Amino acid sequence: MGKYALLIGVDTYGEGLQPLPAASKDVMALQTVLQNPQIGGFDEAKPLINPTQPDMAREIELWFQDRQPEDLVLLFFSGHGVKDDRRKLYFAAANTEKQRNRLLTSTAIPARFIHDCIRACKAKSQVLILDCCFSGAFGEALARDDGAIPLKEQLGAEGRVVLASTSAVDYSFEEKGADLSIYTRYLVEGLATGAADEDGHGWITVAALHRYAGCKVKETSPVMSPCLITLKDEGYRIRIARSPQDDPRLKYRKEAERRATAAEFTIPAQRLLRNLRLELGLSNAEAEAIEVEVLKPYRDYQRKQQEYQDTLRECVERESPLSQRTLTDLIDYRAHLQLKPADAAKIEQAALRGQSLEGDIAELERQRQAETQSQSGQKELETEAERQIQAIWAKVKQLWIYDKPEFLARPNQTKETKLSREKGINYTRLRDLLKDGKWREADKETYRLMITNPAVGKKEGQWFEREELLNFPCEDLRTIDELWVSYSQGKFGFSVQKQIYMDGGAKLDGKNPDDKIWHDFCIRVGWRKDGSYLSYSDLKANPSFSPAGEFPFKASGLEWWVGDEYFVSEVVFWDLFSRAETCGL
Repeated sequence: MGKYALLIGVDTYGEGLQPLPAASKDVMALQTVLQNPQIGGFDEAKPLINPTQPDMAREIELWFQDRQPEDLVLLFFSGHGVKDDRRKLYFAAANTEKQRNRLLTSTAIPARFIHDCIRACKAKSQVLILDCCFSGAFGEALARDDGAIPLKEQLGAEGRVVLASTSAVDYSFEEKGADLSIYTRYLVEGLATGAADEDGHGWITVAALHRYAGCKVKETSPVMSPCLITLKDEGYRIRIARSPQDDPRLKYRKEAERRATAAEFTIPAQRLLRNLRLELGLSNAEAEAIEVEVLKPYRDYQRKQQEYQDTLRECVERESPLSQRTLTDLIDYRAHLQLKPADAAKIEQAALRGQSLEGDIAELERQRQAETQSQSGQKELETEAERQIQAIWAKVKQLWIYDKPEFLARPNQTKETKLSREKGINYTRLRDLLKDGKWREADKETYRLMITNPAVGKKEGQWFEREELLNFPCEDLRTIDELWVSYSQGKFGFSVQKQIYMDGGAKLDGKNPDDKIWHDFCIRVGWRKDGSYLSYSDLKANPSFSPAGEFPFKASGLEWWVGDEYFVSEVVFWDLFSRAETCGL
């Protein structure tokens, strides 16, 4: 049995991503304890510092190829984790870029790529450790995007265990002046000191290491939420390192940690530890150094509380009442410090005569959400005529039975559909393909007509931006939908898909799409079966046998292969359905 670790740290980035000075130090610290024959005993712990995307992908793929079934293989990543517009997770390399706050996916490593590399590995014991944030930064704190990251869905698999510094998208701190990231700091501490050996049997399991680091992280930064993911088997029982059973320093540390509940030991605890020093033969310097390490998370958090209290007091002394600008900055500073809401409220009530900032925080969040929606075009104003059409069709759709052959065609028959536009768009070929029952060809023609529409102005093979779909001309969208609905006898069309989607409980309200509703929708329209997306060639493409809403499919221009699975863009169809709603479809 061999033990092999690939340790990746990225502290320098391209445009749009802030540097993470601790990332490379995380790698070196973890390498030291893993290669120590008395601790990790790894045969190899290979560091990879600031690789470019091609180099990083190559190293990961090659690293897992030559492993044997009885090997233990570990992959560690410290750096930025980012999401694209379709909420897919990527790991940033040294050349990864974000432009206009949009990830250039060609410069990053998809989580699915790592999943596929590891899935092909023969080693039965596989450990992933992720100490990463999921977007940009605020000050020294590295903030993450909105919404949770589906780590289990994207990286979990049987025979594998995943340790992550946080399960959701909150903050992953890299504290000013600290050598290591918070989560990695306590992983290394738990291994190096043996403190993560919970039962004193001389071994540190993956689960015990994670629990030790997780508890320390929560004490330092309460809003962080480290998580451990394992499926079916007992991957969490993997032994990752040895611990020195008879080391007096370890025995002292364990007793100190049992007594540590605040930034200082109680007087009885101090007396007990003083006696224990003598029994174990530890010098005062050794014992005090251990106590400082044990109390560090509590003292760090106490320091943050004091910083906030001092800052708030200075603000009140300078201006009363506080200006909106100061309140906004205070709210951001409070989030940066990651104080527990109850602790922050207590400090605020003392400084602000019984008041807290909870109401201001809620209002600021509402304003920021409104600004984001406005910037992305998700709240485009509708014309009075469009609202009237929408109301009319809402009544008509109550009569539609979209999952049966007798599904009613829309009143506007194909022969009345205008097939040309003043801007040079001609829908004659689409009509002819639909009329001849060439559904796949018509599907591709639909995508071509939409992507080359003057309002979009792109070439075939390119993808839509969100704004391009949210502002797609209503007249053209109605024409396409009318042709599909009419020639499929009401089985296919954007309006059909949108109605099925909304009947499943979806809301086109500007918020992120619901994954469960989306998956249910994909099953109903025949895009997904047995937990996987079907390939394009597997779609029935026949109104007599297809489920309602199976087509159009390629019109989003954003369906793609990843590994050996086929995906359809949830967010892009959500935008398309939002536009269909706006246009009265």
